[in-house]
Amino acid sequence: MEDKVFGINKKQYVFKGDIHALCTMGEFSGGVICMYMLYLHEVLKRAKMSEMVGFVDPSQLGALGCGNPTERSRHLANRFQNAKKGQIFMLPYNAGKHWMLTVVNPDEETIYFMDPLRRRLIGDEWEKVVEK
Repeated sequence: MEDKVFGINKKQYVFKGDIHALCTMGEFSGGVICMYMLYLHEVLKRAKMSEMVGFVDPSQLGALGCGNPTERSRHLANRFQNAKKGQIFMLPYNAGKHWMLTVVNPDEETIYFMDPLRRRLIGDEWEKVVEK
């Protein structure tokens, strides 16, 4: 993936199990989310709007295997540091078998938590990661 999508160069794979999960409406991995964000980036690029929206790699944010909340906050701060004026960021987050979206506008210090199931986050760890 080009570095303009997540601010870093990274290789991303979608496995047979990911395709099966998508087709059967099953649980899918962050790799599928990354590929969808790559698609959105391409759509925005064709519309000459790619500078308006930034994406954050979900593999850098998850509660499992991505470090403690301070390390994840630092990753977000580094990503926001190179933001263009008025740029918003999409942060997908998996809170245990359920994906949610957080949209952040660093300039205005505005955060929107979006959950189609309207569930409350268990604990306030994610809010602390984003708000730091």
